[in-house]
Amino acid sequence: EYGGGGGYYWAKSEGLFDGFEGMISCEPSELEVQIGNRGCFVTAFETKGRSAHSGLAHLGVNAVQNMALFISEYLKLPYLQVENSYFGKCTVNFEKIEGGLYLSAVPDRCIACVDSRLIPDTPPGLVQKQVNELMDRLNRECSINVSETDEPEAWRPKNVKLKAESISPDHELVRRLTKAVALGSREEAKIGGCPAITIAMVLIDMGIPAVICGPGSIAQAHTEDEFVEIDQLKKAARIYLALMAQM
Repeated sequence: EYGGGGGYYWAKSEGLFDGFEGMISCEPSELEVQIGNRGCFVTAFETKGRSAHSGLAHLGVNAVQNMALFISEYLKLPYLQVENSYFGKCTVNFEKIEGGLYLSAVPDRCIACVDSRLIPDTPPGLVQKQVNELMDRLNRECSINVSETDEPEAWRPKNVKLKAESISPDHELVRRLTKAVALGSREEAKIGGCPAITIAMVLIDMGIPAVICGPGSIAQAHTEDEFVEIDQLKKAARIYLALMAQM
C-alpha cells in the first residue's frame, strides 16, 4: 500500500516487460472488466486560530470550527459533480482530523487529511485550481486562515496527486478479456472502471496496456473481515485460462 510503483519502473528498465502485449491486475473487481483506475488527490489542510480560555471563548479563534467550515465548503466543489460513464463520480474522504491540545481551551490549530479519488475527467491540476480558489475565498471572506500543508509524519505518504489512467474499452486486450469472462463465467462481461488505485495505473502510465479483473469485491477490501467467494475464485481461474488460450 505504501511502496509506490518503484519496483515496476525498475522491472521495465531491466527489460522484464519486453514482449508482453498487456497485463492484468487481479485486484477484486467481482470479475468486472475494468479498463483502468481512478487517480487520487491526497493532501492535508491546516487552519490556524487563536487560543483562549473556554470561559472567554469569544476572545479566541476556533481552528476546529474553521476546519469544519472548510470541509463543508470543500464538499461543494464542482469537480465532485462531474460523472464518467465508466468511473462514475469522484469520491472524497476526509480520513483524519486533529486539533486542540488542552481542556478548557479554544484550539488554535487543526489539521485534516483528505483522500479524493479522481476520474479521468478531473485531473489533479483541475482539482488543485478549485481547491486554491476555495481557500482564497474563505480566507478573504471568513478569515479562517486555511492553507495546504504536509500530513504529520505518522499519517500517510505526503501529498500524492495522480491522474486516472485507463485504456480504450475497444482495446484488443479488453475485447479478449470480455470474451474470456463470457466463456469462464458463462455470463456476459461487464465493463467498468476501478474505483481504487492498482498496479494497472503504473503500467498504463509506462505505456503497457493493463486491465483489472479479479475475484472478490472492493467493498470488503480494507475491512475487518475480508473474504472472496469460492464461486468467484473458480470462475476467475476459468477466465484466466480462457484468456491465455487466446494469446
